[in-house]
Amino acid sequence: MTIGSPEPIGPTQPGYSPPAAVYPPPALACRWCGMPGAPAQFRTIAAAVIFMSIRTMPGPFCQTCGVATFRTSTARTLALGWWGFPAFLLNLIFIATNLHALRAVKRLPTVNIRPPAPQLPTGRPLHRRPVAYIAVAPIGWMLFGIAGLIVHISTGRL
Repeated sequence: MTIGSPEPIGPTQPGYSPPAAVYPPPALACRWCGMPGAPAQFRTIAAAVIFMSIRTMPGPFCQTCGVATFRTSTARTLALGWWGFPAFLLNLIFIATNLHALRAVKRLPTVNIRPPAPQLPTGRPLHRRPVAYIAVAPIGWMLFGIAGLIVHISTGRL
């Protein structure tokens, strides 16, 4: 230390303030009910030939509200997302991203406390919703078209 320079302040000297405590970030709370949540985002697409509508539901979501949002948005996407060419491709992407978001929500631990606000009703599972089976028609048309193309290529005629 040089002459005339102030002495460093240390824990034994007056004027010392301890470093600020490092606190963990606050837990994410579900956007619907306030329970502990996970960051997730569910998307819905509805298309009609050249028009399409995309809706995004950002999180965070608790396990119950996340499953309910997944079921609602994916059922709507399965029913209405196939009816346009760009939407057809986006629909596949949105279904995959919704499944990925559902995995993040399902990883949350089960909490046995009463939520601060009402949770979303989960409703019926996706495979028990009739509207989800509308997707069978465009997928069947696509498979029929691919089969016809293969027959045409292999035989050389229609």
